[in-house]
Amino acid sequence: PADPVLQGLASAGHSEYVRLYTAAATARRENTLAAVEALGAVQRAPCVDRAGRPVFLFYPSRLAAGGASGVTLERVTAHALLLMHEHVVARGGEYAVVWVTNNLEPDELGWRWFVSTYRMVPHAYHKQMRSLAVVHPAVSTRLTLLALSYLLRASFWDKLVYADRVEFLDEVVESVAALDLPAGLLEYDRFLDREMAATTAQAEGHAGGFGLGAALGGGGGLGLGFGGGGGGASRLLRELPISAGVANLSEVRAGLLPGLGAFATAEGMARLLAGAASGLQAPSWHVAASEVSTLFGERRWAEGLQLFERRGGGSADMVGLQSAGGSLALCCPHTRTGIAILLNGVQLGCGPTRELLGAACEELGLGTVDVAEGGL
Repeated sequence: PADPVLQGLASAGHSEYVRLYTAAATARRENTLAAVEALGAVQRAPCVDRAGRPVFLFYPSRLAAGGASGVTLERVTAHALLLMHEHVVARGGEYAVVWVTNNLEPDELGWRWFVSTYRMVPHAYHKQMRSLAVVHPAVSTRLTLLALSYLLRASFWDKLVYADRVEFLDEVVESVAALDLPAGLLEYDRFLDREMAATTAQAEGHAGGFGLGAALGGGGGLGLGFGGGGGGASRLLRELPISAGVANLSEVRAGLLPGLGAFATAEGMARLLAGAASGLQAPSWHVAASEVSTLFGERRWAEGLQLFERRGGGSADMVGLQSAGGSLALCCPHTRTGIAILLNGVQLGCGPTRELLGAACEELGLGTVDVAEGGL
């Protein structure tokens, strides 16, 4: 009998999805999936994530070995749909993905494949995915995701985890060992640790006197210190441009110099800013510098602070600072108002910050404040 779920998907414009899934289901009935399964490019993990959801493992570097056995990219894609369809589409269940690379092997996937697959699968795959952890993300992987940003919803960036080390997967699963990752991947991970340790030791032997750190945890905080180069600070300086999540590591937090810093609740920070704003005369800020970045879009600076354009509610600029991890502190001299948004974890993208700021500005009658307009 015809599957009503598949019929509905076909009617909704997902005929290619139905074709691939049906082909894989037929191959399973005819016992012709052995070569695809042996390749192991797509698997269901032997464990669940921290919320009890299934985890699906993708090993794109294994696709190259499929040519010898006649396993095409289309067959692997169809097999992935077969593994996930029942849980994600038929039952409407949530799931997590771990995308595994090691930067030493090609992944055989181009930008076009990501675009076509994103458009081919039903919306349930987008909505029900609760996390996507990319292990050892290469620059090409990061650029691909950036190129896809016009397709992706803002909520996608909240689900993305850049696991530059296997240990970072503990954000997704209780036990990383339970994922049963390949021995070669774990050895490569240890190689990266040894390489970083050697580079850090060399940097500490030749450079000292300045340490820069930002830690966002608990209530949130920002620190800047001067002194001898510490291990945590050196690691932060080296890896932060690669992965913002490194700022959450306990090793980095413990190794940073205390310097000029503070820890506070968002309410306490907002009260402090409102007090500072009440002493200002709502000056006409002179723009000293401007920049355009992928993460923040266009930014303007004056007197060491960032200017945030405000539309409506008086339309005078707000001033403050925005961190790379998404936290934001600003005040409006015109209305004597302070707003602080402190995130407990580093985020790539400003979606959560924009939503919280929009709600606060609406409540306070401040109009619309431009935060990372044109950025992520």
